[in-house]
Amino acid sequence: MAEVRIEDGKITRVFHEGRGAEVTESWLSRTGEPVSQRWAAWFEAPHGLSEGDTVTVVGRVGVKVESWQPKDGGELRHSAKLSLNDARIIGEPSSATS
Repeated sequence: MAEVRIEDGKITRVFHEGRGAEVTESWLSRTGEPVSQRWAAWFEAPHGLSEGDTVTVVGRVGVKVESWQPKDGGELRHSAKLSLNDARIIGEPSSATS
């Protein structure tokens, strides 16, 4: 199973009694446009992170593909939800208040 490392990811949500966190990574595309990707990071134990923290996190990649129908009745759509399983924080998180 592949391992992914997210550098300087921003914690945008904490869930599952502190065992899960949404980590958003951001970068510039080849054309200079800002791009972001959200990951659900799943930890063995509560992680102590807060919204706004910046972290480096490593974990095994997981992908869940979902199909959905737009409310306007358009074509069937698909999306992929990315996750980091058995996630580990590398170093100390930077607090949103520092």
